[in-house]
Amino acid sequence: MRSGAVRHDTRIGVGPTTTDGAPVERWTHDDVEAHVTDTQILLLLLPVILIEIGLIIFALRDLLRPERTVRGESKLMWGLIICFISLIGPILYLTVGRREE
Repeated sequence: MRSGAVRHDTRIGVGPTTTDGAPVERWTHDDVEAHVTDTQILLLLLPVILIEIGLIIFALRDLLRPERTVRGESKLMWGLIICFISLIGPILYLTVGRREE
């Protein structure tokens, strides 16, 4: 076994140890959570939020064009789908809801 390798003991109540017998440090959920700040989470979500808002605006502008026809003949229904079904709503409208003239 190489130096620093982890050895698992099969006895009940005995956790993993290194080859020299020292216990392996385990990270808890609180340890991981402490390393991710709110700013980092916001920066990770920002592109998704911007894409979602852009898709909603694009889909609503397209829906509100007077010459646009939609499946089901209900622009109100498609407007609600676009606004309330998050990221999937605008994509559904743009792929399935529009009727090309």
